[in-house]
Order: sequence, then C-alpha cells, then structure tokens
Amino acid sequence: MGVVAAVMSVALAYPVSRAVATLLWPLKRLVAEPLGDRARFVLLEAIVVACVFTLGATLGSFLNVVVHRLPRGRSPLQGRSHCPACGHQIRARDNIPILGWLRLGGRCRDCGVLIAACYPIVEAVCGSIVLALFGWELLSGGATIPIRQPNRLPGMDSILLHPQSDLVGLFLFHAAVLLVLVVWTLVAADGGRLPRGHLLRVLTTVALLPVVWPPLHPVPVLPGAAEPAWLIQGLAVSVVGLAVGGLLGRLAGRSVALTWWPTACLALWGAACGWQAALGTALVCAVLAGTDRLLARHSVWLPLPLPWLLLAAAVIHLSAWRAIHLLFMPG
Repeated sequence: MGVVAAVMSVALAYPVSRAVATLLWPLKRLVAEPLGDRARFVLLEAIVVACVFTLGATLGSFLNVVVHRLPRGRSPLQGRSHCPACGHQIRARDNIPILGWLRLGGRCRDCGVLIAACYPIVEAVCGSIVLALFGWELLSGGATIPIRQPNRLPGMDSILLHPQSDLVGLFLFHAAVLLVLVVWTLVAADGGRLPRGHLLRVLTTVALLPVVWPPLHPVPVLPGAAEPAWLIQGLAVSVVGLAVGGLLGRLAGRSVALTWWPTACLALWGAACGWQAALGTALVCAVLAGTDRLLARHSVWLPLPLPWLLLAAAVIHLSAWRAIHLLFMPG
C-alpha cells in the first residue's frame, strides 16, 4: 500500500502544485480576476486531472490482463477477469483500479488468497504516466515538444477553448506507445516472451500512423525539406527511427539474457519519435543503468531490472524532449 501511495503522490505532485500556483500566483491575476472565478477554474482543473489519472489507471487495469494472457497465447478480450486460485469472476465493484485492491485488503473476496501488489502498482504507474504526459504535452501547450512552437497561452483554458489537434494527437499517440512499453517491460521483467506476430503488428501500426497523420512526427529525419509530408515527415521518420532503434536495442541486448525486449522497445520508440529520440533514450538509459549499478555497489540499494530502466528512460526523455533535442541538435 505504501508503494501505491508513493506512486500516486508523485503523479499528483505536478498538477496539484500547478493548481495551487495558478490560484495564488501571480498576484496581478488575482487582482484582475475575482478569487472565486480562479477557485472555480482550479476546481475544474482538478476534476480534469482526476479524470485523466482515472483513465490511465483503468487502462492499466486492462494491461494487467494483457500481461497475464498475451505471453500464454490467450486473447485479453475473451472472458472476464477471474481469480487464478479459485476461478471466481472478479465482481465489478472489486475491479475498480487501485481502490478495489485496497478495499479488499489485497485478498480475493471468495477464497482469501493474496492478490499480488503489482496489480495496483501497474494501475498507479499507468495513471501516473498518462497524467504526467497530459501535463507535459497538453497543459504546457507543447513546451516539451521540439521544433514545434509552444502555444502562446498554455493551460486548461487553452485546452478547452482552443484545442490544438496536433497536440491532442501527440498526447494520445505517445500515451499509447508508453503503455505498450509498460506491457513489454512487465513481460520482459517476468522473463516472458511475446508472440512475434504481436510485435510485428504493433511496430507496423505505430510506423504507419504518422504516414496517415504526419504531425505525429514533429522532428524530421534531417533538417530541411518536409514535402511530401506523408513520405518525408511520416514514413521516412518511422523507417529510419525503427532501424536505428532496433540496431541500438540489438547492441544493448548482447549484455542481457533477454535480447528481444531492448530491440523491440527501442525500435518501437524510434518509429514513434524518430531516430534522435531512440538515441537520446538509449543514452538516458545508460546513465540510469550506470547510476543504478553504482548505488547497488556502495549501498543497500537493490538493482532495478533493465526493462524498467528503459521504460523510465523513455518517460524521462519525453519530459525533457525539447531540451535534449536542443542539446544534441542546436538550432
């Protein structure tokens, strides 16, 4: 329960602090606008934040089913969730993300067997990822996205009154890719393997979506021409990113027992965000892995599985995408 509470606290830290800052600072805005109006706006923002986190946690609940069934060759869409010990179906009121597990005290209602804490943790992690991405890419007006000019008026009012279709698309696209990475990370951390057909379908879908809608690739393969957009901004970025990411993952996979997950994950990331993002994420992962080993060597710190470090590197890269891009490709 402490882990779940910690993850949720971290997830809510950004939107809550931002809401407080919106309400209390700067003072000029409070003078210009009645405090009651600002308070109502902050309440609206809090409701939206709660809904976004709930959406992510609900998707995380479904991903728990995917992680359990997919490596075993079973469809996650067939049959309701049930207790693996007694076989009883999980009741709807007990299937509420995070709260259902807490309400049951981490045990099955029917047989009393312990339910692993990884289920609510995954739900909390997915809710946190979606919420953080919502803040980074939508609330900020695209401030973390390279190349693209950030919105002049970021915040909830911009999202509700003047929504930008490319920002909404990027948020949904990146959230979907990160949640796929969560599934692949959990399977790899458990020592499992995913069907080759599943990997190919996901990689193909992610690579082709920007061909249909090129704004999903804000960073071109190289500075310069971007026409025709479906080819230069869409297909070219996907293909080169997939190839570079797959190569980097292949090289990284030589040092671990499971070779499929770094190759698949970095290829997916490169197809979604470009070869620059695949390279940047690989470098962030290397820094995290080095820090993790150093802590484990000189303290009681337990080493983290490499799949989790790669997922963390992808999340960190998105949070600082513009800064990392400018660092390696100024101008």
